[in-house]
Order: sequence, then structure tokens, then C-alpha cells
Amino acid sequence: MTKRLLVKARLMVIVAFALTLKGVVGSVSIKMPNTRMTAVSWGATLLLTLALLFYVPNSAEARPYCDWNYDDPACWEEPEEPEEPEPEPQPEPNLRNKIVFERSYGDIWDPPGDVYVMNFNGTDQRRLTYHHTPWNYFATYEQGAMPSVSPDGTKIAYQRDGEIYVMNADGTDQRRLTYNRIQDSQPDWSPDGSRIVFIRNATDVRYYAIHVMNADGTGEKPLTDDLQRRYQSHPSFSPDGNSIAFNLDGGISVMNADGTGRRHLASTDSRFSAPSWSPDGRKIAFSKTDRRKSREHIYVMNADGTNQRQLTTRGQWNSDPSFSPDSSSVVFTRNREIYKVPTLIGELPLVSATRLTSNSVFDGFPDWGP
Repeated sequence: MTKRLLVKARLMVIVAFALTLKGVVGSVSIKMPNTRMTAVSWGATLLLTLALLFYVPNSAEARPYCDWNYDDPACWEEPEEPEEPEPEPQPEPNLRNKIVFERSYGDIWDPPGDVYVMNFNGTDQRRLTYHHTPWNYFATYEQGAMPSVSPDGTKIAYQRDGEIYVMNADGTDQRRLTYNRIQDSQPDWSPDGSRIVFIRNATDVRYYAIHVMNADGTGEKPLTDDLQRRYQSHPSFSPDGNSIAFNLDGGISVMNADGTGRRHLASTDSRFSAPSWSPDGRKIAFSKTDRRKSREHIYVMNADGTNQRQLTTRGQWNSDPSFSPDSSSVVFTRNREIYKVPTLIGELPLVSATRLTSNSVFDGFPDWGP
């Protein structure tokens, strides 16, 4: 039964009750002809009718106006549901002062690992990618994920299946940027986040060239095509975006962001690798291998190549350094795990680097977010 019929039925009951009551009282007034009693009876009947008419039951659906105005269409429209408040905007996932790294469930030469993230003290380690690539006999360690955090901490560039990909800081929206049958690897962001520099297998598995592209994969161009058949790796943008440090034939060189003005910074009988600028632009961290002792350690030097200082003294293989946002520490790979060491004093006889990961798998190639 609709609300309109309910109201009509209610009014009919009230009128019938009032007429019945009037008849009863009227019959009494006929037997007792008294003007005052007749007036009282009519008054009582009227008051009782009005009381019943305006009586509002204790119900959430009772609407007195509509009881009187049941022909008003607005009375029969279902009340609108209150609008749900729009959810508060959630902060965009950000990797500020966090460390992204690669974890491979094998060895450094085994199938590429996945991208992980952790706090700067090694806690809250979380997996961001789930890739399972068949082993490639011709692949070198450049086939690994080798993640790089964007300057604003909201994106990660990384390598997958020989191509460069980009994803959000939480692992969502994974997008492929390069499409080649050859190897692309080792991405690094420009300080304004508009470009990505990387290496490409130019001729065969042993030689690479440095390329640069826009952050969306467009505008790709080579920077060192003239250095064919010379080993190039680990390009790293300077904090001002004007220079790129890179590994060239076992030494460290610097060039302008457009590939011009190349100059050597460090080249001796030892092998230098993996240069990484400090955020303040004053230092470059790198790994250095002493061929006579078969040991690789982390060093730091001035941006012009002077004042080289050794930071690590333990472990056989220390590589792939990355500065903290305040340039006070360096995170690096040591013997399949990730460590960090202060840049001011390095490792001392009684002061060792701090271990951040501890697994039976390979953890390496760390990059410290902004």
C-alpha cells in the first residue's frame, strides 16, 4: 500500500470516528435539551477530531506536511540518499630517504632479480616487482634490475628483459620505455626528472654505448657512439644536470650532458667502476679494484678527481655505491649483501660498515632515494 492510500484511509477513519462521536453526543443533547450542553458536545467533538488529525506517530517516515498535502508530488518522492563525502586524497607513494635495490634468488650471474625497497636502516623490506626471466648465457650483471629512484622519489627506472622500464614508487603502473633486440640497462635520472641516461649494447655483449632519452621514452639519442668497441658503463648525472660521469675502459670519465667535452678523472693500473655523484655535487663515490690483491673497495674523491680516499677495508668485493640524501653516508654492495658506511671516516679498525640486509640470496645495486 502506498503512502497516499495510507493517508486517505487515515483521514476516512478520523472523519467516521468524529461523525460517530457527534451522533452519540447529539443524541444525548436531544434527550437533554440544553444549549450549553449542545455547545460543549460540539466543541469536544471538534477538539477530538483535530487531535486525531494532527497526531503524528513516532515514526521516521511521519511527515505532517504531507499528511495535509498528499497531492504534492514532493511528498511521495523518496528522500535522496546523503552524498558520501569524497575520500581524502592519499599522499603519493614516495621513496624519500628509502633505498631501492635488486634481490636475485641465485647469484649475481643468475637470472635477473626483482626490485625491492627498504628503509634507510634496513627495515621494512618490500618487494615491488615479480619477474621471472629465463637465464641468458650471454647476459652479464647488467641484465639485473639495477633500479634508480627519480629525483622526486615518486618513480623508479629499472631494467627488465634487456629493456628500460619505469614504475611508480609502490610498484604500480609498470611501463616499458625502450624496444630493442639488444641490451639496455643501468638507467639513471637527470636531476629535474625529465631525462634518463642508460647504456645500450652497441656491437656485442662486451661493449656498450651511452644513450639518453626523455622520461617517457621519447627523444632517444646516443651520446658516445664514436667510442665503439670501448667498454662504457654506469652513467651518472651530476646534481646540476650539466655533466655525466661514467666508466670508460676501466677508468672514470666525465662529459657534458650532450656528450661533448669528455675528460678523464681517474685512470691507473687499477680498475675503476660505478661512479656516483654526491647530492651536493662535491664528491664522486666509486669502486676500485686492485688487480694485484683481487680486492674491490669503495672510494670517494672530489668532483675533479683529486683527493681519493678509501672508505671500505673489509670484504672481498665492495661495489655499486650510492650516496645518502645528505651526502654523509654511502650504501653499497658487499659480498651479496647491502651495507652502508659514513663518508667522513669510512671503516676503521674498530668501526665496521653497517649491514642492512642478511639473506641467503643476492642483494645488490642499491640506490638511495632523495
